[in-house]
Amino acid sequence: MRCQAATWHTHVAAPVTSGLPCGNIDPLGITGAPILDPATGMLWVAAPTNIGSGPGHQVLELEASAGQVERRQDIPMPGRLAAAE
Repeated sequence: MRCQAATWHTHVAAPVTSGLPCGNIDPLGITGAPILDPATGMLWVAAPTNIGSGPGHQVLELEASAGQVERRQDIPMPGRLAAAE
């Protein structure tokens, strides 16, 4: 089986490297599977990022053919410790 070379690479945020109360991934970046909508050509990922004063999460929408970030949205976690989620 032959592997295909990467088509594009996009840096979406600095990895989270401190302030994490649990887990064993350091630095922490995107670890989940992305979601692709073939009808629109958009790709979504959930990324842990440093938001404001500490770790948080964002959903990012990327244009799948070139990797351009089209939109990012903070994921609020009221009543939860965002660094632990």
